[in-house]
Amino acid sequence: MRLALGQAGLKVQTEMPIPVWFRGELVGVFRADLVVNDVVLIELKACEALVREHESQTLHYLRATEIEVALLMNFGPKPRFKRLVMDNELKKPKEKSVSSLPIGVKPLVDAEVLS
Repeated sequence: MRLALGQAGLKVQTEMPIPVWFRGELVGVFRADLVVNDVVLIELKACEALVREHESQTLHYLRATEIEVALLMNFGPKPRFKRLVMDNELKKPKEKSVSSLPIGVKPLVDAEVLS
């Protein structure tokens, strides 16, 4: 795939690292199979059929980048592809309507509360 796209004059990056951030901290790195001309992400599979998890994975890759279009391609027994789109406007963080509260459990002070 990379070779054919490159021969067609397209810029192709393979195994492109995509940083994953959570609350301002780097928590991991995704690796996109192919990125073409910095505008199309291609995720390649070779399995019986595409499943929901493959779509979720590809959508996570889109969410973590400024790329808006992905092709999920399966080269299994019945070759198939799916085009996925995620507008950059949808990727912007939403404002919280309620302040976040710390999650924790306070130990019971009075044992009589349990009886």
